[in-house]
Amino acid sequence: MAIPGEEQYGLFSAVNLKSGKIAWQSKVPQPMMGGSLATAGGLTFTGEGNGNFNGYNSKTGKLLWQFNAGAGCNSAPMTFMYGGEQFIAVSCGGNFQISYPLGDGVFVFGLPGKSPLMGTPQQGASPDKGRAPMMKKKTGADTSGTGKQ
Repeated sequence: MAIPGEEQYGLFSAVNLKSGKIAWQSKVPQPMMGGSLATAGGLTFTGEGNGNFNGYNSKTGKLLWQFNAGAGCNSAPMTFMYGGEQFIAVSCGGNFQISYPLGDGVFVFGLPGKSPLMGTPQQGASPDKGRAPMMKKKTGADTSGTGKQ
């Protein structure tokens, strides 16, 4: 619930589990409602209602990478391995109740062979140390909610 006249924002916080203290925080322009994912390679991912999907350095909180999906990324990201490569996936559909941009996308990103934290991106990786999303494949599934294919 918004307090009239007060700034609204989201605050993504990392907690040091040994001390119980906040290790770092990232303030974003809108309230956050999705989950997050931390990888063993030192990366943390979360989405924002404005469509930004962010990758942070897990130790420092530095924003390493950002992709705008065009719709609110309000779901928890997940990771999986395929063919020896690690991937991160997130669903971005928005939220009509608080006017986040709507959509129906699932985005999958491949991680570099070596962690961007080590400064050695995989060959072909973009300068921002991320990779472009995989091409969306037509599955024949109904994503319109109408029940028609």
